[in-house]
Amino acid sequence: MLIKKKIYKLPLFNIPFFKIKSLEFFEHKYICCSTISIKPFINLEQYLVQIYTIFDDEIQESLSLSEEKTLFGGVISDGLTIRGKSKCIKIDEFNIEIEKNDLPNLKYSPTNIYSNDGQWFYTEKGNYQILSSKKKQYEKVKHLEGLEIYGDNILRLRTVVELLKINVDLGIIKLTFEEYVNIGFMVLKSEPRMRMFDDETIIDGLTNWIPSMLEMPLYYKIPIEIRGRLV
Repeated sequence: MLIKKKIYKLPLFNIPFFKIKSLEFFEHKYICCSTISIKPFINLEQYLVQIYTIFDDEIQESLSLSEEKTLFGGVISDGLTIRGKSKCIKIDEFNIEIEKNDLPNLKYSPTNIYSNDGQWFYTEKGNYQILSSKKKQYEKVKHLEGLEIYGDNILRLRTVVELLKINVDLGIIKLTFEEYVNIGFMVLKSEPRMRMFDDETIIDGLTNWIPSMLEMPLYYKIPIEIRGRLV
């Protein structure tokens, strides 16, 4: 099946990187992301999104999106914002050949216990619904992305978390869970649309989102043959 893959610039310019440990000198204004619609497979108005370590003017037509450039993905997301000051900017689109079997497996848990003691399930062939999931041990699915629904704001939050995880892995910085939450709070508070929420609501949201992000292995550490696939 031919599906349109679209390339966008996802804006980062509202994020106060100068206040974030180990990212104080990060000056990029945009990061590259790609989207494909999952509607042809499951009739949902959502998208599979990948984020790449390609920035600013490097994001251009006929861009080569290699595996080594992937920061994370693919995650399920609502449609990107294409209007307003913080809109995503479409750079390119092209057709790709993709079938249900090519779509990544995703994981789900009603308990979010990140061990074999938890209840874990996975989806396959693009059946991205809880009722379609199958039970599996955590060790078999821990490298899979979750069934959570992202939006622009959570894509930006995840981008910052992944950049921090890389720096932690390199030994540049050490961070506690509380520090990740505090940084996440700064990131979300920089979102104009988040101003309608009080601080407690934002913190509650972060304590739900951050654990799943921290439990995901760095993308470049996942063997190519099991990316988006069961072990």
